Amino acid sequence: MLKASPLTAMARVLRSQVSSSLPNSKIVAFTVTNTSSGGTDRDIDIDNPANLGQESTDAGAVKNLKWRFSDSKTRQLPGGWVREQVITDLPASNDIAGAQQHLTKGSIRELHWHRVAEWGYVYQGQVAIGAVDEFGRNQYEVLNEGDIWYFPKGEAHVIQGLADQNEYLLVFDDGNFEASGTTFNVDDWIAHTPKDILAKSLGKSGVSLYLNQATDQNFACRR
Repeated sequence: MLKASPLTAMARVLRSQVSSSLPNSKIVAFTVTNTSSGGTDRDIDIDNPANLGQESTDAGAVKNLKWRFSDSKTRQLPGGWVREQVITDLPASNDIAGAQQHLTKGSIRELHWHRVAEWGYVYQGQVAIGAVDEFGRNQYEVLNEGDIWYFPKGEAHVIQGLADQNEYLLVFDDGNFEASGTTFNVDDWIAHTPKDILAKSLGKSGVSLYLNQATDQNFACRR
């Protein structure tokens, strides 16, 4: 009598678990022919039943359509952290990119603007947002869990954490969000602008105040 390889046996068990947890699954085939030993992540397999076999709607090669933020590199910054999903992580996502950002109390995502539009959703804490357009029209709002925002492309904005811990989801309408020239930070602009021009716009006291605050560790959590 032929015995199933350990990997094939494991595949049968996984498929049984998936089918029982997702009774409406449309998986039509799941076989493992590789008899060599290998590793798997049971929780990820169960969360992604479509990857365990061919769906009835599949036609040809199916691109990866999922990316977990937990697979993204997290950048630890003074005052918080950020991680993102862009087109290099998920090549099929040409028109959308996403990011998670966390701010501690009082920390600020400095004034900045993008060449793309931005949506935000607060799912922890409380944040203050401010925005100003090219005509000087400005707005300030305090947002709580479940609130959303939208900044049109080119509109300068700032975000500050008000609760002890604050976290929100960011969405951009361009998958290649990390491309050069997509995001502009006010401190970059100040660093590359002659101080005499800054003084005319901000006044000497304004320039000095900004340069002093920019060294505060809670001042900026840059995306």
